[in-house]
Amino acid sequence: MKALVLVALALASSGCARVRPWERETLAHAAMQQPPWPEIAKGQQHVFQIREQSQGGYGAGGGGCGCN
Repeated sequence: MKALVLVALALASSGCARVRPWERETLAHAAMQQPPWPEIAKGQQHVFQIREQSQGGYGAGGGGCGCN
């Protein structure tokens, strides 16, 4: 029983971290924020990946021609 309590305390306390004042600027950068509309961000990422000739985006499998 004690071991279970210790494991639970270890897991609960591991999620907290101190952020120094000079690190807050990096964490507050726009790239670190969640998009306000995930559907729009998903579509924009899809278009970006097609344009950059990468893996093809979300569900599309192709190059950079824009063809799905």
